[in-house]
Amino acid sequence: MIENKKLTTSSGESVGGNQNSLTAGPRETLLHQNYFLIEKLAHYLKG
Repeated sequence: MIENKKLTTSSGESVGGNQNSLTAGPRETLLHQNYFLIEKLAHYLKG
């Protein structure tokens, strides 16, 4: 049986994908609203 897995944050909220980030402006500055990116980086740095 194949199980459909969903990508979620540590609090259980579903995430559409983890390959893109929210950016703004001509220099494509990353936005702090992108909570999943911040959570992913924190998990990586925790090691």
